[in-house]
Amino acid sequence: MAVISENLATSTSTFSRPGRLKVLYSPLWLCFLLAVLTRVWLIVHTHGVMAGDEMMVGLQAEHILRGDRPVYYYAQPYMGSLEAYLAAFIFLFTGPAVWAMRLETIPMSLLMVYLAWRFAGALAETAHLSARLKTTFMTIAALVAAFPPLYDMAEEMRVQGGYMEAFVIMLWLLFCAFRLTQRWSQQASSNELALRWAG
Repeated sequence: MAVISENLATSTSTFSRPGRLKVLYSPLWLCFLLAVLTRVWLIVHTHGVMAGDEMMVGLQAEHILRGDRPVYYYAQPYMGSLEAYLAAFIFLFTGPAVWAMRLETIPMSLLMVYLAWRFAGALAETAHLSARLKTTFMTIAALVAAFPPLYDMAEEMRVQGGYMEAFVIMLWLLFCAFRLTQRWSQQASSNELALRWAG
């Protein structure tokens, strides 16, 4: 009995430590939830309608499942095949379907929300905002990424071979370039700067 009460006291003290569960109470989780709910609502209410350009991604995904390994987007010299590979992975579990293809945009949306959160945090630190203003600024940035204007969100949900990925990559490049210039001005080591340039 003493062992049980000792273990209970240890686990209680572990969970009561500040910072241990701080991540769970972050507004970022609310932004993730909003992003998922709005996109699922859009997937349900589009009633399986897709443009012909979007179906090219589905065809490419089916070819990937049959053993093809393309590194380009069929009949177009831009964008890549990342979206088709992600759709093929989803098709493994669901089979080819319009709603399954649209599901592929949700992880990319969550990644964009996370990058917006991190980039806003870096900007807030540079501006020397107080902790409260920093959290507010980061939350607003993540909310805008999670719930953009309806037209923009509808465009994000289109599976056109890299449209959503282009948003994510642009935001990631901005964040990387900002961090690179920060670390450069802070006289970071040559190895770190070389890695950041490579990124």
